[in-house]
Amino acid sequence: DVHIFVTPRKSYATEDLPTSVILTLRFTSQPTTISFHPSNVNYLLAGDVAGCVSMFDTSTTLRLWSQNMSALVENVSVNKAVWSPDGSLIGAAMSSGRVALQAVHTNSVAVLGKPVEVSAHEGQVNDLKFTTLSSEQLVVVTCGDDKLVKVWDVRSGQMLYTFEGHEDRVFCVCPHIKNSISFLLSASRDGTIKVWLYGSTNSQVDFKVDGSYCTCITYSHDGSKLFSCGRGDGSTTTLFEWDEQHGTIKQRYTNFLNSTNDRAVIDTVANRFIVTVDEHKLKFWDFNEPRMLFSVTLEEELPPSSQVCFNCNGSLLAVLGQSKFVKVLASSKDAAHLMASRKSDGREEPEHVVSVEERPLEPVQDSPHASKEVVTEIARPPKEHSFEASSSQITDRASCTSRLLTDGDGHGIRYLVYSNNGTGLLALGSNATHSFWKWEKDGSRVFDEAALWKPSPSAVMQNDRSPGSDDAVACMVISRNDSYVLSASGGKVSLFNLLTFKIMAAFMPPPPAASCMAFHLEDNNIIAIGRDDGSLLIYNVRLDDVKVQVKEHDCMITGLAYSTKHECLVSVSSDAKVCVWDIVDDKYSKKDELKLQSEEAPTETETKLTRVSCMFTASHDHLLIAQPTRLDMVSMPALESSASWTPRDSLQSTITSACLSCDSRQIFCGFRDGSMAIFNVGNLAISCVFHPNVLGEGLYCTAIASHSDSAHGSQFAAGLSNGHVLILEPRLGGMLLWSEA
Repeated sequence: DVHIFVTPRKSYATEDLPTSVILTLRFTSQPTTISFHPSNVNYLLAGDVAGCVSMFDTSTTLRLWSQNMSALVENVSVNKAVWSPDGSLIGAAMSSGRVALQAVHTNSVAVLGKPVEVSAHEGQVNDLKFTTLSSEQLVVVTCGDDKLVKVWDVRSGQMLYTFEGHEDRVFCVCPHIKNSISFLLSASRDGTIKVWLYGSTNSQVDFKVDGSYCTCITYSHDGSKLFSCGRGDGSTTTLFEWDEQHGTIKQRYTNFLNSTNDRAVIDTVANRFIVTVDEHKLKFWDFNEPRMLFSVTLEEELPPSSQVCFNCNGSLLAVLGQSKFVKVLASSKDAAHLMASRKSDGREEPEHVVSVEERPLEPVQDSPHASKEVVTEIARPPKEHSFEASSSQITDRASCTSRLLTDGDGHGIRYLVYSNNGTGLLALGSNATHSFWKWEKDGSRVFDEAALWKPSPSAVMQNDRSPGSDDAVACMVISRNDSYVLSASGGKVSLFNLLTFKIMAAFMPPPPAASCMAFHLEDNNIIAIGRDDGSLLIYNVRLDDVKVQVKEHDCMITGLAYSTKHECLVSVSSDAKVCVWDIVDDKYSKKDELKLQSEEAPTETETKLTRVSCMFTASHDHLLIAQPTRLDMVSMPALESSASWTPRDSLQSTITSACLSCDSRQIFCGFRDGSMAIFNVGNLAISCVFHPNVLGEGLYCTAIASHSDSAHGSQFAAGLSNGHVLILEPRLGGMLLWSEA
């Protein structure tokens, strides 16, 4: 390992500026963008023309990970890649017009799942930045060739604002907060800078630089000074400090003569210095002096204009080269310490130092001593190396907030559901007995032992069981007001009062037996009941009356879901046949059907193990269909599969249960081998995988349920094969919940 030594400093002077190359990273694809981590001084992010983003530890020269940011479109380039303020997310502006966000593990050494993407602009996306609105809402701001600036909610992917008014391509955005007011600046190719307030359709102030592009705008770190640079005619500077209140130039910095089509970028450090690449050189200015301080020429020529960035404490400076390299520079003092450290550790061996070169520099006030440079060849990973290995891996319960409920008597959990207000959890075991847990007053106290309340042992809710019904499909549903539960375990349907835990009625003796149920969304007295012979009943509980009886399925109905938006009921059977029933004047007529075929038909054991289930998203625009060997997101009302996933790679076992999170951004899924996973709804990409160790040796998830309150959208409960229930809330940092646009 090649460790970079950085001298601690209390103040920052001219001699502290990084001017000596200490490391060269070489790529097989041309890098296009660089960005240091917001808090780790050594972590450097680089995007390239092949659509990949990679992170390097400059202290060891190791590439920590590499991720393809565009799974949906090929042959695209990463125009810009940046970190969120806390380092939990990476945003990438793509040449395809899309924006991709990648969640990163809390220590940044691994990514969480696949990136999520949204089609953001017509033409290229040229820039993006993260910022926080006044409500503490994290957003990402983007701009593109379509002359638009857009603001997106990071967690949901929803577009919040669109700003129109530029007359040319927008190259740069700069969100800022001053005096508790959040606003946004944007710069376009024609030299116009506009200031926007969120929620206002018109720009508040317009700056104009005649005869030049504007390619970069940035504030000093303390927010007191605003700078811009761009392209000029080669004789007049285009590096300015602005009076932001009046939209006028406050300071012109000489010797910035960029006349190329390259997009010049500037960065600042210590609220005192500016750096950029111009005329193939690194150039430095003091904020308060119009004349350039000095320039540095590197032996390996830089492009006429390029990207530069400081790390968070200004000890390192990275610069993009035109021949597939990135240079990392330190001050002459730090470079000397580094060389001394390498010599003392015997690190000048060929395997550590591929190339040793002297650094000729232009004269500087105190010209830094030449330093030696470590050159590291960076090979691209295979494209296929980015899926399962990049998902967040949870190997034990210590990585989650968890609560184990151990009231079960060894009989596996057949069905599991949270109450609608989120304060209760109801389980139905294979012995036809219910277990109920309640958290007093506040459903957020699930993990608080003092808040847990259970009914007295004498208050047992036991379903009717017919002879030979041990393998019967159990089903259960709670009324919207959380007062009643309908339940069946192969025998009669039982109606229980959830306040007294007493049975109120038992009806519909088999055969055929009830196999699934769903309350009407607007009438608690109406319930749809699917049965094991494929018949469907619409039953009025209060009147004890069967209103409708139809049969379109050839085998057991295993899932039912109502939609008020589409005025329909969806039923699905164990052969994955989906039927849509129109509801008009309390009459049910079949409107459409879909047969979802898996590549491999489930075995009889798999069919017994897993019910084919259906569940509407919160918007009712999609339907989740879960089979033993396949997940599908089905668009409504078209009734077409828009995304599918089959067990593969590290998740090859049978799906035992799956459900949507209450905000419909995630899918929680259990597998027969004891593993579990969280999927992104939009593209069914895996965000997180739970190792079987989380549940315990030999155990697996037999039923799964999501918390019913969106404030706890990442919490779910897993019913286990030994009758216990494990409540989990994974700590996934910046895990994203975007749906595909």
